[in-house]
Amino acid sequence: MAKSKSPRKAYQPKRISSHMANKIIYSTIFRASVEPISQQQIVALMMPFRTTIDALQRGALTLEQWTSVNEMNLFSFHLAGRLYKAAVQDFAKEQIAASQPTFEAAADALYQIGLRWKSRNRFVATGDELKPIKESANWLDELLQIAPEGMALDALLAAEKDIDNFWRKQA
Repeated sequence: MAKSKSPRKAYQPKRISSHMANKIIYSTIFRASVEPISQQQIVALMMPFRTTIDALQRGALTLEQWTSVNEMNLFSFHLAGRLYKAAVQDFAKEQIAASQPTFEAAADALYQIGLRWKSRNRFVATGDELKPIKESANWLDELLQIAPEGMALDALLAAEKDIDNFWRKQA
Protein backbone atom coordinates (compact mmCIF):
# COMPACT_ATOMS: atom_id res chain seq x y z
CA MET A 1 0.00 0.00 0.00
CA ALA A 2 1.30 3.43 -0.89
CA LYS A 3 2.23 5.92 1.76
CA SER A 4 -0.20 8.76 2.32
CA LYS A 5 0.98 12.10 0.94
CA SER A 6 -1.28 14.23 3.12
CA PRO A 7 0.41 16.02 6.02
CA ARG A 8 -0.09 14.58 9.49
CA LYS A 9 -1.95 16.46 12.11
CA ALA A 10 0.22 17.69 14.96
CA TYR A 11 -0.23 15.79 18.22
CA GLN A 12 -2.23 17.61 20.83
CA PRO A 13 -2.78 16.09 24.25
CA LYS A 14 -6.37 15.45 25.28
CA ARG A 15 -7.71 18.31 27.38
CA ILE A 16 -9.27 17.51 30.71
CA SER A 17 -11.82 19.61 32.54
CA SER A 18 -10.82 21.70 35.52
CA HIS A 19 -13.16 19.54 37.63
CA MET A 20 -11.24 16.40 36.65
CA ALA A 21 -7.89 18.14 37.18
CA ASN A 22 -8.95 19.20 40.68
CA LYS A 23 -10.13 15.67 41.43
CA ILE A 24 -6.77 14.26 40.37
CA ILE A 25 -4.79 16.78 42.41
CA TYR A 26 -6.91 16.56 45.56
CA SER A 27 -7.15 12.78 45.45
CA THR A 28 -3.36 12.56 45.22
CA ILE A 29 -2.97 14.86 48.21
CA PHE A 30 -5.63 13.17 50.33
CA ARG A 31 -4.42 9.65 49.53
CA ALA A 32 -1.25 10.50 51.42
CA SER A 33 -3.23 11.46 54.54
CA VAL A 34 -2.75 9.29 57.62
CA GLU A 35 -5.30 11.21 59.70
CA PRO A 36 -8.11 9.15 61.20
CA ILE A 37 -11.50 9.44 59.55
CA SER A 38 -13.82 11.75 61.48
CA GLN A 39 -17.23 10.61 62.67
CA GLN A 40 -18.84 13.10 60.25
CA GLN A 41 -16.97 11.55 57.33
CA ILE A 42 -17.99 8.04 58.41
CA VAL A 43 -21.63 9.09 58.61
CA ALA A 44 -21.39 10.74 55.17
CA LEU A 45 -19.91 7.55 53.69
CA MET A 46 -22.32 5.16 55.42
CA MET A 47 -25.58 7.06 54.96
CA PRO A 48 -25.99 6.30 51.21
CA PHE A 49 -25.17 2.62 51.84
CA ARG A 50 -27.77 2.32 54.61
CA THR A 51 -30.34 4.28 52.59
CA THR A 52 -30.01 2.04 49.55
CA ILE A 53 -30.24 -1.09 51.70
CA ASP A 54 -33.48 0.31 53.13
CA ALA A 55 -34.78 1.00 49.61
CA LEU A 56 -33.88 -2.56 48.64
CA GLN A 57 -35.85 -3.91 51.59
CA ARG A 58 -38.88 -1.86 50.53
CA GLY A 59 -38.54 -2.92 46.88
CA ALA A 60 -37.97 0.70 45.81
CA LEU A 61 -34.38 0.40 44.62
CA THR A 62 -33.37 2.07 41.34
CA LEU A 63 -30.64 0.94 38.96
CA GLU A 64 -28.44 3.82 40.12
CA GLN A 65 -28.90 2.80 43.76
CA TRP A 66 -28.18 -0.85 42.93
CA THR A 67 -24.92 0.31 41.33
CA SER A 68 -24.21 2.34 44.48
CA VAL A 69 -24.72 -0.71 46.74
CA ASN A 70 -22.34 -2.69 44.56
CA GLU A 71 -19.79 0.12 44.75
CA MET A 72 -20.05 0.27 48.54
CA ASN A 73 -19.55 -3.50 48.80
CA LEU A 74 -16.47 -3.18 46.59
CA PHE A 75 -15.31 -0.25 48.74
CA SER A 76 -15.59 -2.47 51.82
CA PHE A 77 -13.67 -5.24 50.07
CA HIS A 78 -10.87 -2.95 48.87
CA LEU A 79 -10.57 -1.25 52.26
CA ALA A 80 -10.34 -4.60 54.06
CA GLY A 81 -7.64 -5.71 51.64
CA ARG A 82 -5.59 -2.57 52.20
CA LEU A 83 -5.95 -2.82 55.98
CA TYR A 84 -4.99 -6.50 55.85
CA LYS A 85 -1.79 -5.69 53.94
CA ALA A 86 -0.97 -2.85 56.33
CA ALA A 87 -1.61 -4.89 59.49
CA VAL A 88 1.52 -5.93 61.34
CA GLN A 89 0.04 -8.27 63.93
CA ASP A 90 -1.34 -11.69 63.01
CA PHE A 91 -4.32 -11.12 65.29
CA ALA A 92 -5.34 -8.04 63.31
CA LYS A 93 -4.94 -9.91 60.02
CA GLU A 94 -7.18 -12.73 61.29
CA GLN A 95 -9.84 -10.23 62.33
CA ILE A 96 -9.84 -8.56 58.91
CA ALA A 97 -9.62 -11.85 56.97
CA ALA A 98 -12.94 -12.89 58.52
CA SER A 99 -14.66 -10.19 56.44
CA GLN A 100 -13.85 -11.67 53.02
CA PRO A 101 -16.63 -14.32 52.96
CA THR A 102 -19.14 -11.60 53.85
CA PHE A 103 -18.10 -9.41 50.92
CA GLU A 104 -18.20 -12.37 48.54
CA ALA A 105 -21.65 -13.42 49.78
CA ALA A 106 -22.88 -9.83 49.39
CA ALA A 107 -21.50 -9.67 45.85
CA ASP A 108 -23.25 -12.96 44.99
CA ALA A 109 -26.51 -11.69 46.49
CA LEU A 110 -26.29 -8.44 44.53
CA TYR A 111 -25.59 -10.43 41.37
CA GLN A 112 -28.70 -12.56 41.93
CA ILE A 113 -30.77 -9.46 42.63
CA GLY A 114 -29.46 -7.94 39.38
CA LEU A 115 -30.39 -11.07 37.41
CA ARG A 116 -33.89 -10.96 38.85
CA TRP A 117 -34.18 -7.30 37.85
CA LYS A 118 -33.52 -8.22 34.23
CA SER A 119 -36.59 -10.47 34.17
CA ARG A 120 -38.91 -8.51 36.49
CA ASN A 121 -37.65 -4.95 35.90
CA ARG A 122 -37.70 -4.51 39.68
CA PHE A 123 -35.09 -5.09 42.37
CA VAL A 124 -36.37 -7.68 44.82
CA ALA A 125 -34.28 -9.25 47.59
CA THR A 126 -34.94 -12.20 49.85
CA GLY A 127 -34.02 -12.18 53.53
CA ASP A 128 -31.08 -14.48 52.81
CA GLU A 129 -29.76 -11.97 50.28
CA LEU A 130 -30.23 -8.96 52.54
CA LYS A 131 -28.27 -10.49 55.41
CA PRO A 132 -24.79 -10.47 53.77
CA ILE A 133 -25.42 -7.00 52.30
CA LYS A 134 -26.23 -5.64 55.77
CA GLU A 135 -23.18 -7.44 57.18
CA SER A 136 -21.04 -5.83 54.47
CA ALA A 137 -22.32 -2.42 55.60
CA ASN A 138 -21.49 -3.29 59.21
CA TRP A 139 -17.98 -4.36 58.20
CA LEU A 140 -17.48 -1.12 56.31
CA ASP A 141 -18.57 0.86 59.36
CA GLU A 142 -16.07 -1.03 61.53
CA LEU A 143 -13.24 -0.74 59.02
CA LEU A 144 -13.75 3.00 58.63
CA GLN A 145 -13.27 3.38 62.39
CA ILE A 146 -9.66 2.15 62.11
CA ALA A 147 -8.65 3.19 58.59
CA PRO A 148 -6.72 6.39 57.81
CA GLU A 149 -8.29 8.89 55.39
CA GLY A 150 -5.81 8.22 52.61
CA MET A 151 -6.34 4.48 52.65
CA ALA A 152 -10.13 4.89 52.63
CA LEU A 153 -9.98 7.32 49.71
CA ASP A 154 -7.71 4.99 47.77
CA ALA A 155 -10.12 2.08 48.36
CA LEU A 156 -13.10 4.22 47.35
CA LEU A 157 -11.42 5.29 44.10
CA ALA A 158 -10.56 1.66 43.33
CA ALA A 159 -14.21 0.70 43.85
CA GLU A 160 -15.36 3.53 41.55
CA LYS A 161 -12.91 2.35 38.90
CA ASP A 162 -14.21 -1.23 39.16
CA ILE A 163 -17.80 -0.04 38.71
CA ASP A 164 -16.83 2.16 35.74
CA ASN A 165 -15.06 -0.79 34.12
CA PHE A 166 -18.13 -3.00 34.68
CA TRP A 167 -20.47 -0.54 32.97
CA ARG A 168 -17.99 0.06 30.16
CA LYS A 169 -17.93 -3.70 29.45
CA GLN A 170 -21.74 -3.81 29.47
CA ALA A 171 -22.04 -1.05 26.87
